[in-house]
Amino acid sequence: MSKEMFAAGLSALQHRNLTEAELCFSKAIQENPENPNYRYYRASVLRELGKSDEAESDLTSALESAPESYPIRYARGELYLEIGEMEKAEADFSRIIECEADGYWKALAFLGRGVIFLESGDIESAIIDLSDAEDLAVKDGDKGLLARISSELERSGF
Repeated sequence: MSKEMFAAGLSALQHRNLTEAELCFSKAIQENPENPNYRYYRASVLRELGKSDEAESDLTSALESAPESYPIRYARGELYLEIGEMEKAEADFSRIIECEADGYWKALAFLGRGVIFLESGDIESAIIDLSDAEDLAVKDGDKGLLARISSELERSGF
């Protein structure tokens, strides 16, 4: 039954019915609380609904089951960045960078940490991290990520 609820939640999310998606993912979690994907997706919905504390709780619980899940750790880092918890965001991004993450997740983590450095005024560290993100994105041929890096640099006045 939890797989059916999860599938229904994905469908509701795809159709932007966030309240229904949250309900379906919650039911899936009730039936299988150990599945980190269920919490990850509910956290995504909760974040969009402005329920940051609940989203953080779900992402943290999901990481207890899957500590090396880069998508979950990155999502929590972005949430922390969004709510101004810069030290926590930096810790999540740094953990991804230090692990054997693939180029995509490592590039995103460098980007996130670079943004933190920019916002704190540590321009030298920001340039290093943003350059590392750009190098990885070029290596992977990820034009979307390159555009996102450029956007962050423009937004910051570079």
